[in-house]
Amino acid sequence: MKYLIYGLSKSGLASVMLLNKKKNTLYLYDNNLEVLGKVQELYKNQDNIKIVKSLSKYLLGCIQKIILSPGISSDNPFIKLAKNYNIEIMSELELGYKHKGRKKLIAITGTNGKTTTTKLVYHILKVAGKRARLCGNIGVPITSVVSSKDKILVCEVSSFQLENISSFNPDIACILNITPDHLNRHGDMETYTKIKYNIFKNMTKRKFVVLNDNLKYNGEGNIYRFNTQSPNGCYIEDGYFVFSKNNKKEYVCPLSCTTMQEKHNLENIMCAILICKILKIKNHYISYALSTFTPPKHRLELIKTINNIKFYDDSKATNVDSTLQAIKSFSGKENFILILGGSDKGYNYDEIFKNLPKNIIKIYAMGDTKEKILKCKEKAPFYIPVEICDSLRECVFLSCSELKENQSLLLSPASASFNEFKNYKERGEKFSEYIDKYYKGNI
Repeated sequence: MKYLIYGLSKSGLASVMLLNKKKNTLYLYDNNLEVLGKVQELYKNQDNIKIVKSLSKYLLGCIQKIILSPGISSDNPFIKLAKNYNIEIMSELELGYKHKGRKKLIAITGTNGKTTTTKLVYHILKVAGKRARLCGNIGVPITSVVSSKDKILVCEVSSFQLENISSFNPDIACILNITPDHLNRHGDMETYTKIKYNIFKNMTKRKFVVLNDNLKYNGEGNIYRFNTQSPNGCYIEDGYFVFSKNNKKEYVCPLSCTTMQEKHNLENIMCAILICKILKIKNHYISYALSTFTPPKHRLELIKTINNIKFYDDSKATNVDSTLQAIKSFSGKENFILILGGSDKGYNYDEIFKNLPKNIIKIYAMGDTKEKILKCKEKAPFYIPVEICDSLRECVFLSCSELKENQSLLLSPASASFNEFKNYKERGEKFSEYIDKYYKGNI
């Protein structure tokens, strides 16, 4: 088989390793010439691997399939041309699925909460002694783990990965929620929603569908819903997480097992419980796992307390709905300053301003979206000062100069980080670094 592997980041290189057999000819291409040069040096002695310096019609006559990294859009002109030539376009997720063998596959997607839920499911399975492996959008390509001896793959799945699937059919597929995100790539909510629902594209009666109570589904599969008292589902009653199957309910464990008491996190937990109960995990394992689980970094994380001032890193909030969840969790608590903004993903920020709690002091706006955010302040039910800044560093320094004892600073940008940082992790790390610099006098 002759493949073009387009995009040579983690998933692309994992695809190369999986397909690097004598019977396959691999053409490798990346838009980044520096990356391409490093890969060329890595495989310079292998005759079946060919480095492509540019994309052309001629190349389409040499290949049969294209493995597309998540960062490359289906609207890419070369990909559109390849489709016209009837060349199969396959995501790295699809490639991994085709090579997984008999491993059970759990696939979890959603606009928000998928990393937390994926990690929690994995943690519960490990506590229960299962041979499980984390993979997918979480930073470990599925193609890098399909050859392992693990029995269960717990896979975080993004909309980018779901764009180009054909046979992908997990044993348990879950959508946590769908709210506006990545509209700069997908165009509109209808398209984005349709791509998310691709996770259920090939479900059969023997497979399991896990959904939030407000999402519609009319396809095949055994349907389980969380956050609602459905015949098959998980909900909260009398201070307990309750699992229901065929209208027979059991109390799994008390809410007090976990410190993650925010509404969105309780939904993530209910989803994880459902997945694990479908896999017949016993309640005492779930209870212990919840009590020992550490939430992912950069997700509404209290990172510092200085002079009785609290600093929260919610850098992973790259869309409006995620920031809405964060500010709602601050309602009725200490007064706080909010930092918003970053690179533009096509959002409208009106809903944030319409739902601001009364204990907010001020908003600092940064990045490509700062002017858009400034214009939204008229939507607030009360006056709230909004000041625009040129960088996160400036936002932090100005905020720290205004904060008083028993107040807080919340970084919850509702925007991507790419205008200033390579990802949300770097943004969160710099946020912490700038706080330290301010209080050490390194302004």
